[in-house]
Amino acid sequence: MREQTEDLIAFEKRLTECVGYMENKSTKWRVIMVFSVIFVLFSVWKAWRDETRYDTVVDYFWAHKALSVSIAILFLLCLFGGFQKSRGAKVVTQRCRNVLRNYNMSCDEQGKLILKRPTR
Repeated sequence: MREQTEDLIAFEKRLTECVGYMENKSTKWRVIMVFSVIFVLFSVWKAWRDETRYDTVVDYFWAHKALSVSIAILFLLCLFGGFQKSRGAKVVTQRCRNVLRNYNMSCDEQGKLILKRPTR
């Protein structure tokens, strides 16, 4: 019994380390995504207030370089998985809950184990 307890403590410690590490990365990606969305919104607002008529869409985006760059950055962030990276810790904890359910256990958002009483 003591060996099982030590194993559970070691597993919980490792799980909290992994979730904590991924939470730090997730926070960084969330900040990057928020700033890029704010940059896009500001650029759209600025371009929307422009009353100049343009012949083509290319001319419009050439005149509004901030809008072009902000849309490109947001597109690249989405293309390279910025949204998934911003949710990394939640995905790991959800998958751990799915696996631990078979053993009458669960975990919280920080990776701490929750032991459940067996149901009959």
